[in-house]
Amino acid sequence: MRFLKNKFFIFIIVFLIFLLDRLIKLMIIRKEGFFIIKDFLKINYYPNWGVALSLPVSQYITYPLVILIMLVVFYYLYISLKRNNYFLIWSQSLIFVGAFSNLLDRFRFGHVVDYINFVDRFPVFNLADVMIVSGVILFLIKELTKNKKSES
Repeated sequence: MRFLKNKFFIFIIVFLIFLLDRLIKLMIIRKEGFFIIKDFLKINYYPNWGVALSLPVSQYITYPLVILIMLVVFYYLYISLKRNNYFLIWSQSLIFVGAFSNLLDRFRFGHVVDYINFVDRFPVFNLADVMIVSGVILFLIKELTKNKKSES
């Protein structure tokens, strides 16, 4: 699994996921939605005017907040790159690129394009949201295991 520690490989994979998210968003805006699993999983265009999980927040707060978070993540990504901390490079790359994709939506459309809907079971989300959540989970795993190692 040495390839997982290759910075070029990390950025290629994260970039390909970013491109897939952008492509799906453009396609779903132009076409009608469809069920992948009848009455369970639907792919459709859902404009999200709020923030995470469609929580309502003023756009005057949203833009500066997202940009600030992206700058902080980018700073830590830069530090992780210098230290060759591959676990954190994975997590921070996913967070940064996912946030960047959603920010592009906000600038282009005025809202985030969500499209994955587990009907009546979960808030609607998109692949960029999955990247952000996955990155946060990886980051928490790293931090929690680091704290347990330092205690013992």
